[in-house]
Amino acid sequence: MACMALLGEHLHTKVRLDCILRILFERSGARMETPSQVVYWVNTAGGSLADRRLLTEVVDGLGGMD
Repeated sequence: MACMALLGEHLHTKVRLDCILRILFERSGARMETPSQVVYWVNTAGGSLADRRLLTEVVDGLGGMD
């Protein structure tokens, strides 16, 4: 919950926790970690434009959390 609260501080849009969890975990994806970064890929095929925009904002927010 603390992570989601921190993420919420980095988002421009008010988003409910269940929306973030749905965007991140109900789609297939992958995670790769290198010595200097963590890279996430989420399959956006079939997602609505609103979901893709929210996913972009969430990803930017996660990046802003460092």
